[in-house]
Amino acid sequence: MFLLEIKKQMTRFFILYFCVNLINNLIHPVTPAYVESLNMPDYVFGLLFATMSFSNFLFSPFWGELSDRKGRVTVIRICMVGYAVGQFGFAACSNLAFILFFRFFAGIFSGGFLVTAYISDMTEGHERTKCLSFFAALVTMAVSVGFFIGGFIGKINIYYTFMLQIPLLLIESFLFKILLPESLN
Repeated sequence: MFLLEIKKQMTRFFILYFCVNLINNLIHPVTPAYVESLNMPDYVFGLLFATMSFSNFLFSPFWGELSDRKGRVTVIRICMVGYAVGQFGFAACSNLAFILFFRFFAGIFSGGFLVTAYISDMTEGHERTKCLSFFAALVTMAVSVGFFIGGFIGKINIYYTFMLQIPLLLIESFLFKILLPESLN
């Protein structure tokens, strides 16, 4: 009975995490067009990516440590809400300094999505290896689907992509709370 419950939890985790990675990657394919729509030079796209990546790098250890103390699901939920706020600021600003601030802010929270210790908490041995391998493949698939959907919607209107991503992040945070038990109990 215990193993069946663990398999159900892992299935829910994989479904929820697929959605998280899909949602997180909706904006990436439209970012160059967004930069262009603001009449900014092409190098700004690289600057935005580097800014977000840098803050992700700086804060990932913090999220890992916090997830060890407060729980994996808790950290993922905090990061979804923080990332949604960062994305809202990114969409709402037209001044490069503010946009860079919000990209840095979003990067702080995007590091917490990569806390995959939930799998390690819930599995052992060979099962853990299988789940981590599946997780890697799942993330790759979700990112690809997110890019496709984001690009498709962005062709209609760049802001529709933001208008989809932000509420979906908040909904997903709620779904994590009600559908996935904390792994550090």
